[in-house]
Amino acid sequence: LDLRHTIGADPATIVSGTADLLYQESDAWTVVDFKTGKESAPGSYRSNRHRSQLRAYAWMLGAQYGISVSAGRLIYLGTGHERDVPLDIDAFDAQLEQIVEGLPLDTTAGLAPRPHPEPSSTAPDQLPADTRCGSCPYSDICPAWKD
Repeated sequence: LDLRHTIGADPATIVSGTADLLYQESDAWTVVDFKTGKESAPGSYRSNRHRSQLRAYAWMLGAQYGISVSAGRLIYLGTGHERDVPLDIDAFDAQLEQIVEGLPLDTTAGLAPRPHPEPSSTAPDQLPADTRCGSCPYSDICPAWKD
């Protein structure tokens, strides 16, 4: 399910993503994201990103389709383990508005083209978010980060 929602103007900010599964059971909607990589430790950077991803999907489903999502779930395909993720759409909405309002535009900035920090010096789940690899959703399967 492709989702896309525009916030503000001049310039507009677009939030988009693809939810893997959305289902309704007893009048309650659940959004699910399947993960192919290793299960992230609760409270880790990666775990927080996954939680934010589900919150963003739930937020966009509400904004775009008027669907009130009450539950989020991660399913790790490698192990079959499932993790329920609490959704706080109001907090996500407030956080998003704050981010967009304070977003500086710098067209000269960008991420480094090579892995940084070096794969041999940092575990993938401890990467700083402002680095190329730390912001990449594929570091679990990236050849540069293989054990």
